[in-house]
Amino acid sequence: MTVPNAHDKVVQIVRMKGPIMPSQINKELDTNIIFASAILSELVDKKTLRISHIKVGGTPLYYYPGQEYKLQNYADKLHPKEREAYELLRTKTVLEDSKQLPVVRAALREMKDFAKPLQVTLDGSNHIFWKWYLLSNEDAEKKIKEIMNVPEHAKKSEPEAQRKIEPGPEPRQEQRPLQKHDVRAQPRQETKPEPRREPLRKEPEPRKELHREMQNREVQKDLRRDIAEPADDPKDKFFRKARKYFDESRITMMDYKILRKESEIDFTVRIPSTVGVLTYFCKAKNKKKINDGDLSSLFVQSQSKKMPVLFLTTGELTKKAKELLEKEFRNISVQQI
Repeated sequence: MTVPNAHDKVVQIVRMKGPIMPSQINKELDTNIIFASAILSELVDKKTLRISHIKVGGTPLYYYPGQEYKLQNYADKLHPKEREAYELLRTKTVLEDSKQLPVVRAALREMKDFAKPLQVTLDGSNHIFWKWYLLSNEDAEKKIKEIMNVPEHAKKSEPEAQRKIEPGPEPRQEQRPLQKHDVRAQPRQETKPEPRREPLRKEPEPRKELHREMQNREVQKDLRRDIAEPADDPKDKFFRKARKYFDESRITMMDYKILRKESEIDFTVRIPSTVGVLTYFCKAKNKKKINDGDLSSLFVQSQSKKMPVLFLTTGELTKKAKELLEKEFRNISVQQI
């Protein structure tokens, strides 16, 4: 089968059976999954097909424009916290971001298939809203006016869609007309693995125990860490600052992903303790103020990764963030660097 013919055949299959996974395509075409995945990727690049953020067994779904409503059939694949936010948004159709619980706000930012962000400017103030993905912009505008008590005869405020949404306290926004809603994918991430040296032996300890162990030099004295210096160590000042903290705290860096230069990095690290070496997900953020939204987003990530969290920051926690850290997010250890 030639590639053009394969393209036509795949489009026909997706239109009939989509959303669909590559494994279903390779069975239909009687080919291997690598070829099927390559064809699907090419069709997505050409904007003939679309790809979902939600995954089934780690694999995204491919669908034809107009089949978005069928993604609801896979809502059970969402994380439990995201599923709660999904049901809330599906029922209400429009939610004001600032009025939601921190965990809901974080979950909405992860549900890119079902939650579409809108920014509304009223009297010089910006307000972030989330609309159900199948709700039209016109209906969303009416709903927002009701929520904000804007009279029908009043001059229209200009709703603006966000171009780029990221996990965190507030999505970064770019002002655009409501009718041209656009949500783009996350920036490309860079991963640099480092060699493993020590076996994992025990389950993670509570956050306070972690803090005590990192400060207890006598206990750590006999523990040995051997990290090979990467040949292509990034020329990123914030990365080096985080790495310096790891060196001083005898923490082994296993791998990392630079999400934004000089600003945000994800690590997988191993931390020595009295019961053995523990594996942690580590988020490093170069930000002056850390609020409840930052912690909520991190909490959602920790739940999906099923690991305790070490949060490194150059800033300080807001009062509300400190309260949540003590009451709700006990698996997150925060360290200022």
